[in-house]
Amino acid sequence: MKRNLLVMVLILALIAAFASCALADEAQPQYGGHFVWSQPYEVGTFDPHAITDDGSTYLAWQVYEPLVSTDPYFNTIPALATSWEHPDKETYIFHLRHGAYWQDGNELWAEGEAPEVTAEDVVYSFKRALDPDNVLVVRSMVSLIDKVEALDKYTVRIHLSTPDILILKRGIPQVYIIPEELVENKLLMKHPIGSGPFEFVSYSPGEQVVFKKNEDYWMPVYLDGMTMRIIPEKQVAVMALEAGDIDYIAQVSPSAVPRLKEEGFLMVPRATGAYRYLAFNVKNLPWGNVKMREAIAHAINRDELIKVVFSEVPDLAKPAYQHESPGWSTYDPAMKKLPFWSYDMEKAKALLEEEGWVDNNGDGIRDKNGQKLSLEILTPSADPNREKIGVILTTKFKKELGIDATVISLEWGTYLDRTQVLPPKNDVQAYILGGYSNPKGLYSLFSSKTWGPGGNSAFYSNPNVDTLMESALTSSSSAEWVKKWKEAQVLIYKDLPHIPLYFEYSQGADKPTIHGCNLHHYGFNDTYRQVWMEQK
Repeated sequence: MKRNLLVMVLILALIAAFASCALADEAQPQYGGHFVWSQPYEVGTFDPHAITDDGSTYLAWQVYEPLVSTDPYFNTIPALATSWEHPDKETYIFHLRHGAYWQDGNELWAEGEAPEVTAEDVVYSFKRALDPDNVLVVRSMVSLIDKVEALDKYTVRIHLSTPDILILKRGIPQVYIIPEELVENKLLMKHPIGSGPFEFVSYSPGEQVVFKKNEDYWMPVYLDGMTMRIIPEKQVAVMALEAGDIDYIAQVSPSAVPRLKEEGFLMVPRATGAYRYLAFNVKNLPWGNVKMREAIAHAINRDELIKVVFSEVPDLAKPAYQHESPGWSTYDPAMKKLPFWSYDMEKAKALLEEEGWVDNNGDGIRDKNGQKLSLEILTPSADPNREKIGVILTTKFKKELGIDATVISLEWGTYLDRTQVLPPKNDVQAYILGGYSNPKGLYSLFSSKTWGPGGNSAFYSNPNVDTLMESALTSSSSAEWVKKWKEAQVLIYKDLPHIPLYFEYSQGADKPTIHGCNLHHYGFNDTYRQVWMEQK
């Protein structure tokens, strides 16, 4: 009976995972076709354990697979593991899928000669991710794992030093399983080879990545192949869709949504809101002073920002007063009532004056001890929404608060180089960004253990917050975790390392002849294995 119940749970999870964006469409999937789609980000790395950007994530999700994954609502679903057990709070036992093979016809294995993915491959991948000498980003997500062992060819046991209630939602799903031969033969950064639904063919920097179907994948893959076009300008991507040059856009410019709908393209909505924020490097003065950041918080009118930036599609954004997205169990409506979220320009001016910043020489800019009050805000050039917000905020700060505020738009790689370098070398004052919109995102963004590439580029540190979040992660129940997570969030925002701006409900767009696209909780397709094209 228990075995039958487990099978039924797995079947339901798979159905949920592969649900199409057109659920009412009962047409039978068709095989064939080359799918061309676009996203705005360059690929930063081929190493799936070192990802810090969306472009690399898009690539990794097609070529590699983790033990388990999550659906758009953060429910854990099977991947290379078909089932798992949790005998105690520190132990997880995973049962691997039989018949999952490494991709062949490449520099590692000739056609038909690739071996099966086994427990030893899983052990190798986790040990590589956890090795501090490798300095891999993913290590911060699974740092509580202290032992990984193969019990037999298809069984893996993972043991934690202390419990982590979110490890199956954010942690284990981020450790892609890779063959040791790929690293030993120094091919990892040249030719990604995994067990995923698509095989890597070629990469043209700044232009595209080409994939072909993995003929030996463990479930049906309908497409013959696909091309991921890199189109930084979202309006250019829209024109490419309209011209028929591409079949799908993973991230549509909000201003184009009404036009695309009118032209008959299908919109693919995101499941949950993505956190967007203004962050400060709290180690650099004068903005390292919480009173200065509070002044900025009072000078931001979220409703006004959304009205201007999302004027044609206001439903794509909602004001944010916290990291946790509406609909999550950890979302706390009381956060909106924190006193420093009120829009109050007079209060903002008073706080600056209390800190000694006044316009002594009448030039319209506040100064103190002969130093002008300046604020440089960085934004990534790949996202026009964040660029617009940067312009709106700096214009307002300069005109109404007397701050010499400027916005600097940077290419993604340069942006990361500037924001992630550790103190005291980091000279950034503030930046606009989004991301880490997942159940463990609060920890990634605000733990003192995740500075820099780990997520905390505000370099925020509060021992009480660290203790509370770590205690939450070791909770014995979801209710206890939710309670402590909310308490930690209140402490964090009282310190104002971030000023939440809005939750973005991004959309994709595809042709009516494309089926099976969905937007994951991250805002893009997790994999295109379920996508199919109507054949002429």
